[in-house]
Amino acid sequence: MILVDNVFGYLNGVMPELEGKIIPANLDQTSPVLPYCTFKVSNEQTYGTPEVTYEDLANFEETSTAQKKAKVEVNFYAEPISSSNDYDARYYANLLVARFTMSKGMNASGEFMLFLAGYKDYSPLDEYLEDKLESRSIVEVDFFFTNSHTEEAEKVESFVHTGTIINNLGVPI
Repeated sequence: MILVDNVFGYLNGVMPELEGKIIPANLDQTSPVLPYCTFKVSNEQTYGTPEVTYEDLANFEETSTAQKKAKVEVNFYAEPISSSNDYDARYYANLLVARFTMSKGMNASGEFMLFLAGYKDYSPLDEYLEDKLESRSIVEVDFFFTNSHTEEAEKVESFVHTGTIINNLGVPI
């Protein structure tokens, strides 16, 4: 969930025109008034072996830091261009791509950093919803990010051994 929260914060930061109208996809809620966008995070992958450090040996705190990559699909919905509307969904998709390519990342919490790895633009995809034409554009964005996770390891209070201990020569000790 941390990734969804941070992508949500990132999109709100780079798309102030859609403030309050950026929502995670697949939520059971009514769509906001046009224009708005939805996003979906998928295909999260870890690269390399996570680095594990032990910060507090007295409390057995273990921190795991991993380099990851995820795909984010952003869907924009807007009214088609007309005499009363200058900005369709393609405009918002282009705006997002331009801001992504200029952005170096966003430090949303002291441990989480997003970096743009690439994008694919699938625009425009205008479609009829019921009896009304709606402008729609999709941008798929690949992010690299570092994720740190700290947890308290379990302590072994006691150890009871039953059986025979055998040394490396196969001889019981």
